[in-house]
Amino acid sequence: MQLKPETKLQKRDNRNHPNNVRDLDVFDAEPKPEQKPKAPEPAPGKKKSETWLWVFWGGIAAAVIIDLMADWLWPIPAVIIVAAVIVGMVPRTPTVGKSVLVPTGSLSGHDFVDMGLSVKWAAYNVGATMPEDYGSYFAWGETTPKSEYTRENYKFGSGSPFTKYDADGKLLIDLSDDAARANWGGTWRMPTEEEMTELREKCNWEWKRMGRKKGYLVTSKRNGNRLFLPAAGYRREGHLRGAGSYGYFWSSSLETGTPNRAWDVSFDLAGVGRCRDYRGHGFSIRPVTE
Repeated sequence: MQLKPETKLQKRDNRNHPNNVRDLDVFDAEPKPEQKPKAPEPAPGKKKSETWLWVFWGGIAAAVIIDLMADWLWPIPAVIIVAAVIVGMVPRTPTVGKSVLVPTGSLSGHDFVDMGLSVKWAAYNVGATMPEDYGSYFAWGETTPKSEYTRENYKFGSGSPFTKYDADGKLLIDLSDDAARANWGGTWRMPTEEEMTELREKCNWEWKRMGRKKGYLVTSKRNGNRLFLPAAGYRREGHLRGAGSYGYFWSSSLETGTPNRAWDVSFDLAGVGRCRDYRGHGFSIRPVTE
């Protein structure tokens, strides 16, 4: 099968475009948005325009000083001025320190954060040990990561119909097929679509950088506690796609009437949305517990 270019991933701001509708029974279909994204919350502190004006004028000042001190180096100030202009025009992702993320408890050796919602959310992904780590990737209903995610090696077959979660009418994943429960034990499980919607709607989402990883700082509107969800991309065939730009997190819920698709939360810099995607792709999992 010929690999498709990375650029085929769609921007989140096209979620409601009618041309985005596709047959997700086809494995080649890239993850696409289902809803118009919620716009990210503005970052606190100085506006970006103010920050980059300081960078720009600082570069100009440095160039002038060098020019006055060493006339024989006349080409260098010109280069510095051009560099300052370029740097001043490039937006940067605001950074956030790990100190803002404070776990409120632990279960079976894994930290969680009480966001004041119906469930407690894990502080990091399955397969990770830090909030910014990507962790492991799982096809929906599979409990172990794979080196390749193809239609042919999906646990429940290639579809039409699948061997489970199809004609049987099941709409919620069994705990035996839940990657969170299988890997972490205890009462950990994958979140339902309703619980993911609650996280989207009752928290503020800010695009940030933690260390070298980009993603969303999610702050509860109820108690101010925070999570970080990294833009871990997704795995299809043998390749990691969209890491650093996109995030995909499985729920435990299938879409009603189309068993080849499961609900997930998807995001990029443009926003966060509720999506439905082919369940054979390798997405991240952020567990929850009561």
